[in-house]
Amino acid sequence: MAVPPAPSPEAMSSALRQRLAERLPGEVTDVEVPVRITGGFGFWIYGLHFGGAGVPAQRRHLVQPADRRPAGRGTHRG
Repeated sequence: MAVPPAPSPEAMSSALRQRLAERLPGEVTDVEVPVRITGGFGFWIYGLHFGGAGVPAQRRHLVQPADRRPAGRGTHRG
């Protein structure tokens, strides 16, 4: 089974900022340029740094994995 191409760091950041903006008051912004971190075996891994008045401290710096496998194929939701 072919592995789909990795989402760009910008696309991952945009999607997460939109989700956070739906749940938090105020604007959610990128404080630093999002990056893809190498070394994930079954996942793509991204480093993200968000800001905004309503963004709590525990949501400002994120390391976000994204499953490489197509949805529903061998995913584990432990």
